[in-house]
Amino acid sequence: MIKKEKVLEILSNRDGYKSYYSKILTIVINKNNQAITKCPFHTDTNPSLSINLKTGQFNCFGCGFSGDIFTFRMKYENISFDECLKRFADEYNIKEEKLEIDITKDDIERWKNNLYTDKAKEIKSFLNNVRGITDKSLLKYNIGYDFKKESITIPFYNNGNVTCVKFFNYDIKNNKKNVTTIGKASLLIHPLLDIIETEDIEIYICEGEFDCILLAQFGLVAITGSAGAKTWKNDWSEYLKGARIIICYDSDDCGREASKKLAKEIYGIVKNVKIIDLFPHSNSKEMKDVTDYFIKCKNSIYDFNKLVDKTNIITDIKSLDTEKNNSNDFKSMLEKEEKKIVINTSQDFVKNKMYYAININKNKFLITSDKQIISFSKCTDHSIELSTTTPDIFCFSAKGILKFINDEFNETPEDIYNFIYNYISKYIFLKDNATYSLISLWVMGTYIYRVFRYYPYIHLNAEKGSGKTMLMEVIAPICFNGQLSVNSTEAVIYRDVQNNSPTLFIDELEKMGKEDKEKYYGIMSVLKTGFCCNGIVKRCDGKYKDRIRTFSTYSPKMFAGIKDIDDVLADRTIKIKMYRKLNNENFERG
Repeated sequence: MIKKEKVLEILSNRDGYKSYYSKILTIVINKNNQAITKCPFHTDTNPSLSINLKTGQFNCFGCGFSGDIFTFRMKYENISFDECLKRFADEYNIKEEKLEIDITKDDIERWKNNLYTDKAKEIKSFLNNVRGITDKSLLKYNIGYDFKKESITIPFYNNGNVTCVKFFNYDIKNNKKNVTTIGKASLLIHPLLDIIETEDIEIYICEGEFDCILLAQFGLVAITGSAGAKTWKNDWSEYLKGARIIICYDSDDCGREASKKLAKEIYGIVKNVKIIDLFPHSNSKEMKDVTDYFIKCKNSIYDFNKLVDKTNIITDIKSLDTEKNNSNDFKSMLEKEEKKIVINTSQDFVKNKMYYAININKNKFLITSDKQIISFSKCTDHSIELSTTTPDIFCFSAKGILKFINDEFNETPEDIYNFIYNYISKYIFLKDNATYSLISLWVMGTYIYRVFRYYPYIHLNAEKGSGKTMLMEVIAPICFNGQLSVNSTEAVIYRDVQNNSPTLFIDELEKMGKEDKEKYYGIMSVLKTGFCCNGIVKRCDGKYKDRIRTFSTYSPKMFAGIKDIDDVLADRTIKIKMYRKLNNENFERG
């Protein structure tokens, strides 16, 4: 048996990631040991495949394909996972490991005795009181404690011989565990199964060993595999011939999928099969398994039996692949809806994470502040709903994105502030340094404005020739999706905000009111709501204008004019007074 972990160890220690990828690809390596190359899985004119040569992980910004070195080789060479492992093993002379384990009955006996010493008192109390395992069960299943590994031990047997031992290292205070297994995948079976026929008896299949033992304590015949969900071996099915099977895996996505997979594998071998969902309206790590059902929730065996009785036998195996429109499915949809997050596509801040839309080779992605990259087409897999899928302004270049992913940005916020301050002061005359500072910080804030509940507008109240228009022209290119609005209508503005979250610059606002009052009042309705994260306008849409659509109006905005503005709008703005430079005021424009 070739272990994946052993292959990874060899690849890491022998520069194997670089060796493999460089044999088949022309790669360029930067100082962070990150390689850039053209992706072989789609037509790639510009290098869009990024490979971490320290870990072997890869990600293509063009087609969205990503994974580890095994995923890459399996697809590139069109081979199975086992064949992939074998080829690496042949290349690095990795020998197959024997499945036999060097654990004797004396080891099992010593670990059993350890559990009843003062040194293991806390662990035994944990097993009794937290896991609900009685002393009788501890003895029946030969459960012990290995002081060297600081782990609870559970042995698995076949014909009286130890085939496998699982070691559970619990951090009781922090409720964490680490599980290691020595030996081959095995069944933990109820003692009765060695001496009785399985014809027409009920057998409960659990996902975990302690769950299995807990059900056995209630007088039920329960079994479990040592390797967890989705790892049922064909030869194990021999124990189940003619039996009535109740699958009782964990109530989470993995457990539910594994239940269906197992039901398909044993269907026709067993007399009938049911799938029990202990917590049908939950997908929580805190409330999912048999132990949670009995110990945390204090349900009785009577409650459990009622649940089993009212669960229907699976009569059509194909039904597992189709969702039925019943109350459980409806509740499941509600739960998924509750977990779903809605992202304003171009820029958003949700659950302490920033999201931005990026465009690589005409393919759209979300990139997050923790360097996660999600294709628009895969957003639903991450419980993400996009406010729109049609942004057409993208603030970040491929070069900048790569620098961010590779941790190559050395600039501090102070460096960025000083750059903007010096840039503005080079071209624009303002009366005092505080105004330069204010505008510089406002420009920086446009890149994270959705962190804030409110983002104030800036109103440039200026006399003719004072440079207000030039100020907007200078800072628009360095703001987030900066857009100079020239003769735009209300509809253009709120659709632009909805799609692109732009920083908008509107000149001569009061002049618009004189020339086209309808257009002016429409734009004012957008401005009066758009300073707040909840700002919206509702408009009729559709062929017959019979559908109401809601548009977000929240984005940074700067407008300029000679006269004062509407009182309501003024309350949402920071007013900056601009003046023409006097002859005695020194100012050099770059």
